[in-house]
Amino acid sequence: MAVDELVALADRLLLWRIFGRLLFRTRCYKRSLVLFRLLRLHGHDARAVIGIDREGPGLVAHAWLTVDGRRLMDPTFSPPRSWIAMLEIGDRVEKVTGA
Repeated sequence: MAVDELVALADRLLLWRIFGRLLFRTRCYKRSLVLFRLLRLHGHDARAVIGIDREGPGLVAHAWLTVDGRRLMDPTFSPPRSWIAMLEIGDRVEKVTGA
């Protein structure tokens, strides 16, 4: 199955609404890990990334997914921030150098 098809399927399930309310409480971390597993099962080189925004007040974290080096956009959470990757989950979990 193609990456875009798998992402669309997962987003339909994770963003399922009943009477206008989300059935599952979906956050970027959960979405990234669900898609990571699904894409890996289908043979894609997916990586889950966890990062922070050092520019804003306080500590704000975000998780996203990359496939073949391309960042996948999150339909529910994509604020205009400069995220700094701290941890990458691929074949193994690695701290991002220089973070």
